[in-house]
Amino acid sequence: HTAAAAAFPTEMVDLRVLGFWLPTLLGSFICATAIFGHLALKFRRVALVLLHLFLAIVQLMWQLELGKVMQQVAVSEPLALAEAGSSPDLKANLQHAMFEVPYETFTQAYTTLRCRVSERLPKSHAEPVRMECEGDS
Repeated sequence: HTAAAAAFPTEMVDLRVLGFWLPTLLGSFICATAIFGHLALKFRRVALVLLHLFLAIVQLMWQLELGKVMQQVAVSEPLALAEAGSSPDLKANLQHAMFEVPYETFTQAYTTLRCRVSERLPKSHAEPVRMECEGDS
């Protein structure tokens, strides 16, 4: 009974949970699929090709299921408008809510650790921006 409850939750997943875990899991899964694809091309081993094929199939199925879940979340989750006066476009509201949680987490850490941007700014977009923090990281 407990395993069935864990596998099939009755509650809808909160948008803040999806906003944190979804980019993390999806990004790491995409990187793993790409690494095994690269290794399969480099070493030409059947096991690596089959592993890459399996991960690619899982990723495609995950994308399909993710689309269904995002539709359910978009319908069931009450979202505030991204900007005052903007049209109530559901897709724009969903995109705003998905990036709101990581931004709030970053600004909270930036404030808590008393960080500041270093005086030397990068010369191009490829260089990282250096930050110095006083608190523990």
